[in-house]
Amino acid sequence: MQKDLMKYFKITVAGFGSLSAFYLYIYTPLQLIVGIIIDMFSIRFILFTAALLCALGCFLFALTSSFPIACFARVMQGAGSAFVYIGALKLAATWLPLSRFAFFSVVMFSFVTLISVSFIIPSLFASSSLPS
Repeated sequence: MQKDLMKYFKITVAGFGSLSAFYLYIYTPLQLIVGIIIDMFSIRFILFTAALLCALGCFLFALTSSFPIACFARVMQGAGSAFVYIGALKLAATWLPLSRFAFFSVVMFSFVTLISVSFIIPSLFASSSLPS
């Protein structure tokens, strides 16, 4: 996928690294204030807006041929994603008994890790079997 994106956007390896990093440029600082924002506004509004922002970022990334717009799309994806884990913990704290909160947070974290690995492993096999 890296070579395809580099060819499509006509960028170097450094440009690809920047494209990947734009997600984290917004995701990381937002982690400092996500809890405050979630406490200030309705969790439904926050999670709906975050999901919408992620979806719009995905569509924009898929439809653009411009590198700067692709970088902006990655920022949108990072901003939307920043609210997911803390938002789920807020829902768990609100709806589940306190005795189940730790179990839920561990199961959720394990599930996210398992899903991440399940997407990485097939892509490693696919990329190693492709001709260079």
